Amino acid sequence: MDNKTVSFLLGSGFSIPEGLPSLTEINSKLSQIKEADFYLFSDQTAGFYHSDWTDPNGWMPSSFLDRLFVQEFTVFYCKEYLQGNYGEFNYEKFYDFISDFISFKIEKNKIDLFCESFNQEYAKTKIYSNDSHNWLWRLKGVLNQLIADLLNIPKYYGYGSYSNYPPYGAFFGLLRELLKENVVNVHTLNHDLFFDFMCERLSDLWQHYTDGYTECG
Repeated sequence: MDNKTVSFLLGSGFSIPEGLPSLTEINSKLSQIKEADFYLFSDQTAGFYHSDWTDPNGWMPSSFLDRLFVQEFTVFYCKEYLQGNYGEFNYEKFYDFISDFISFKIEKNKIDLFCESFNQEYAKTKIYSNDSHNWLWRLKGVLNQLIADLLNIPKYYGYGSYSNYPPYGAFFGLLRELLKENVVNVHTLNHDLFFDFMCERLSDLWQHYTDGYTECG
């Protein structure tokens, strides 16, 4: 007889005790981002500041203007498409909005006008390609790294084996029991890296686990 299937749906609060931000916290931080909140090196590596250290070369136009564009374009998006309601900001929709312009030129007229205005006010000296496509192409790369910076915890890149992990021990213990006679599907937000991290390492779970992109487990 085929195994039964048990499914769990985990909300955005699942990983909060682990120290990861909630969806609300991510959206709030990104919707009100300021150019001084993050660094952007010449190789386009970006991340939020997590200490008193600041990039000594942050004043250079190649860094400052791209950071300022992130700030100003986010304000433009919230005012133009959310009627100034920053609480309605969703980072995935914002990311898709940028991608839709790059791929399909959706909202081209409004975005072109914004970029022309930005160039006239801040980027009068053309130090690199500053048409709307290139501005948003760089913005997409920076935004992707900033999102990753909020969601990644350094220990996730290490390796370890855990028999228990409070306060999650009871939940993972339940999964172990269910797996004895069932197929278990767990649906999480696509940014919940903590669940992936644990299931790849916990005894009696890792051998059953697949992240949905591979055929392991």
